[in-house]
Amino acid sequence: MRTNFFDIANSSPNRRGPPLGRLLPRVTVSGPALAPEFLGVNSCLGQDLVVADSVLRSHLELVNDVSDGDVQLAYFCFYMADQATWLEPASGCIQQIEPNDIAIMDSQDSLRTISSGGTRHVSLYLRRSLVLASLPWAHAICGQSFSLDSRTHGTAHSLMAAFRASIESVHFDAVGPCLAQALLALLSPIGTDAGPSNASKAAMLRREQVAECIRRNFSDPGLTVATIADKLKVSSRYLQRVCEGDTSPGEQLRQFRLRKAAECLRNSTWKERSITEICFSCGFGSSSHFSTEFRRFYGVTPTEYRT
Repeated sequence: MRTNFFDIANSSPNRRGPPLGRLLPRVTVSGPALAPEFLGVNSCLGQDLVVADSVLRSHLELVNDVSDGDVQLAYFCFYMADQATWLEPASGCIQQIEPNDIAIMDSQDSLRTISSGGTRHVSLYLRRSLVLASLPWAHAICGQSFSLDSRTHGTAHSLMAAFRASIESVHFDAVGPCLAQALLALLSPIGTDAGPSNASKAAMLRREQVAECIRRNFSDPGLTVATIADKLKVSSRYLQRVCEGDTSPGEQLRQFRLRKAAECLRNSTWKERSITEICFSCGFGSSSHFSTEFRRFYGVTPTEYRT
């Protein structure tokens, strides 16, 4: 049988979330006619977050086919099953996901999933933009089991179990986003465990995000490494780690502000502005600190540089 898989969920009497077919409309079922039993479905944040709890009645293969059509899907699915499952991406390399391990699937990638009868799944659907804010390399780890140490694995398992337990809660709108942020924060460092090439890609993407954050916010005197980390939803320590061997986030911010100040000092449109005004417009908190840092970086004072 081939059908729209999530049409089955849409008819569930205890479904409290949106029509799941809107999230992954290209997913179809290949297998016996015994449909999964959906124990609960719920959503919040305007469908930015959807959780589904289901039990398979028989062996089931799901196929996400994105080879035709121009519909742009925009969700990642994190799932955990109590029995072994298998993922086959477009590359054809099948990955076995052990019981209670967490895997991630991208709605924009072709993928086949295989599960045995009696398997219970909890699936968390998050908009790609939410996931990429914490895991910019998420696409690089789709279709495979996460490499987690025992403590992180146990915590991730507990968070997924908490999603399942909270599906029917009247407070799901408050609880769901907190659990999602906790899960993403927990998983955010795993890009460095996904293999040398993916680790390099992950670090590169983070460094690009740091640079972009500085470009957009350098004039804010409150911008620090801590606030950059907060904007990127990671820890300051993690940012320092991914920038090892390169310019640190704090030094990037300092240099960017100094270069912007130098541009202003030489720009004719700023010739009527005082050095103090330029100092504050570039995010420095005091003119004396700015002068000290400028001379250290350029070897001359701001006044000398301007003449």
